[in-house]
Amino acid sequence: MALTLMGFNHAKVLENFETHVENLYEGLDAKISATSVFHNVSRHTEWLEMLLTHGNALEALARIFREEGRKSFNLRFNIISIFFMFSLFPRFHKCLLEQKIGKTTLHMFILEIQCIRTKLVKYEDAMVTPPIGYEELGVTNVTNLIPRCKQVNTNLVKEVTIILTYMERLLYMAMGLLVNIAEDVTIEQKMQKCNLVEHLCKILNQKTIALVNITLLFLKKLSIFKESKDAMKQNKIVDQLSHLFPCKHEVIFCKF
Repeated sequence: MALTLMGFNHAKVLENFETHVENLYEGLDAKISATSVFHNVSRHTEWLEMLLTHGNALEALARIFREEGRKSFNLRFNIISIFFMFSLFPRFHKCLLEQKIGKTTLHMFILEIQCIRTKLVKYEDAMVTPPIGYEELGVTNVTNLIPRCKQVNTNLVKEVTIILTYMERLLYMAMGLLVNIAEDVTIEQKMQKCNLVEHLCKILNQKTIALVNITLLFLKKLSIFKESKDAMKQNKIVDQLSHLFPCKHEVIFCKF
């Protein structure tokens, strides 16, 4: 019986592999469809090897990510998830760096923070208090709203909540990728020059433990630079961390 994953038949994907690669050069919908297939099978190392050894696949993914990632959340989610899986294996890091995946991921990470702010404005429009933790992402006066309206747009609340959940997953994978490929000080130094600390500090107030944990790990790596430590002070990182104490989540303290 053919191996299946998330409803995908691996044998069929293998049979149509070249077609999926060709779709990376078609319209936006075709690119989203192709990257979705690669996203679902990328959890298996042999598929990563296949993408890597294919003459055009990796370069096409990198180009689409760089040039069209801003056009579609689904597109950048699929591609970041693929490159995140690559980043879990040190032997693939050189290829990611050659394709400048770190730089593009950094830009997409900042974009996603901005997109989250936009989505949160919808909560304000619906007169609903946003999920706890999102007030630090730059939406003012939202947490002071009192949901007194008798007719709350529940469909909008559900829609935005689902979108925010997927956005958090994207942020986690983006940060995980950046942490994984930052193997030497020169790469970390390039990252800290992109005003990254400010954006990371805004995530610390989230309630998703995995996201907070990877953010803390990232900040720890960047703290070796004086510029990063100054930025942490300016963004009041001590105040941002205060809500973690006392903390019931051992995973946070195991790494620090």
